[in-house]
Amino acid sequence: MAAIIIKYKADNGGSYQVRGLPSTPTTDRVCTIGNRRGYTYLSIPSEHLDAYIPQPKEVDIDIVTVTPAVSADLCKWGAPFRAIDKRTKRTIREKYSIEDEFKSLRTNDTEYIEFVENLVAEGKQKKLKILGLSQDDS
Repeated sequence: MAAIIIKYKADNGGSYQVRGLPSTPTTDRVCTIGNRRGYTYLSIPSEHLDAYIPQPKEVDIDIVTVTPAVSADLCKWGAPFRAIDKRTKRTIREKYSIEDEFKSLRTNDTEYIEFVENLVAEGKQKKLKILGLSQDDS
């Protein structure tokens, strides 16, 4: 199931409601990326696009074309991307102190390198899935 990034005008003081939005910001199917320049960005499964579009004109909803520049920008400020990075760092720190990490880097410790590369690859796959760019459409 591929994801599509949509953006819509941030709530106008409760004067309109966006149809199709989940009651919680993030579910296993819908991911709220965050708010930027007056718009809220969501990643939704492509087969659920009809639940979001059409909307009332004042909602100003649109599908975001994900180019490399757009995906890089979303990854800089999007909440789920920052959370993935924090989890990766926390997992590394649970296994390696800063001193141990430096030592592993100095000695070219293959166990450490493999551990970190796997974590980074998992995080990248999660980010690509949110952006709708994942090869794994499960």
